[in-house]
Amino acid sequence: MNRKWDHPAALLESANNTLHKNHFSCHNPKIKNKFFKLQLKIQSMKTHLTQCIPGSSTV
Repeated sequence: MNRKWDHPAALLESANNTLHKNHFSCHNPKIKNKFFKLQLKIQSMKTHLTQCIPGSSTV
């Protein structure tokens, strides 16, 4: 299973896309704050994956 990092990266991408779809239907400030924090976390995880795993930037 050489490509074990493809799966988490794909999950992050999927979660990020779902958040983007739901972003504009969300009017609760608490949920918006959670969304923002989660988006930052996803971005930092993506960056981490890209830096740590060779070839992951193509995912």
